Amino acid sequence: GNVSYTVPQAGAPEDPSNPSPTDGAINIALSGDLTWEWGANTDTYDLWIGPAGAMTEVVTGGAAGSEGTTGSYTYSGLANATNYEWQIIMHNTSRLDADGPVWSFTTVLPVHTFPLTEGFESGFTKFDNATGNDLDWAIDTSIYHNGSQAVHNAYGSSQTNILHETGILDLSGTSAAK
Repeated sequence: GNVSYTVPQAGAPEDPSNPSPTDGAINIALSGDLTWEWGANTDTYDLWIGPAGAMTEVVTGGAAGSEGTTGSYTYSGLANATNYEWQIIMHNTSRLDADGPVWSFTTVLPVHTFPLTEGFESGFTKFDNATGNDLDWAIDTSIYHNGSQAVHNAYGSSQTNILHETGILDLSGTSAAK
């Protein structure tokens, strides 16, 4: 009789796992490596990364590793204090595709260097650091006081004490770094 043979086809690609940075991580460097472990049945992949809601494709048709091995992508040029998302789209020779999970991380806050200057004589919105870069002030009006306080700005009519936050300051090389 007739004998027939069907070539086995791989199933749908399985999701990658163990992302680094971990999903939801904070204080991630502006350049570094994304890593993950490959799932089964993945031959090629596309990788997307970008600010939350605005990912762009940075790898198209890259060769995938075998199940359980580590994949990686080196990134650079990210912005401070920004939430990024990344995703792997898997493909295989059976022409099956699968979207991996969307993972996210937030990059580090900017580090400001001394000396910082601000006169406060006629109001303010920014101050300059030693290299002349403008750095914005964050104003928190949620703390209230009844008496005089040692702050740079006088009370407003609402008796709201205005706090000034400079972000992360690099004190290395100053007498405060002892």
